[in-house]
Amino acid sequence: RQCILQGSVSEASPLIERATVLCGVPTRFKYHERAFHHPQATKTGGAVVFRVRNNGETCQILHLGSLNPSETIPRRTVTAADISSNYAELMAALNFKFQFEHVREGLSFSTQGMELTISQIYRLPQPGDQASRELLDPAFLVELTAFAPQTHVQAVFKDLEGFAIQLQPHVQLLREPPKRV
Repeated sequence: RQCILQGSVSEASPLIERATVLCGVPTRFKYHERAFHHPQATKTGGAVVFRVRNNGETCQILHLGSLNPSETIPRRTVTAADISSNYAELMAALNFKFQFEHVREGLSFSTQGMELTISQIYRLPQPGDQASRELLDPAFLVELTAFAPQTHVQAVFKDLEGFAIQLQPHVQLLREPPKRV
């Protein structure tokens, strides 16, 4: 299970400086993600969405479970596997339809089994054309995540909250995704 805290900031520099002190030098990342859905599953009420993430070197197929709002700790099941670059053919053969794509670019910090990402998301109005990318929101998305077995979710989430306190006042990380205005 993936435990997650999220927030956003309009200015990333102070947060990056604080995170560098706490975690060390960050890693830059750029993911091109495409989402595919199965139309038959949507008709039966169970939306099945897979994302394919390409970082320029490798491709992964991901199934991100939904965050359950009734749970006291926000967590989701994440299933990931490496996949070849001809994933579009595979998805078409399985009757999955292209839904949307975006590029996520930013910095990743790792410490004590946790990952802190500070990134911006760009939409691609012309599918496949990264030159057409447009910034989705000027704010930076901030996510603090960690994976935990079912038996250790409480302890891992407590660690996340403890680390999140060290990032204040630069960002307030919440159990729920930030609301869009």
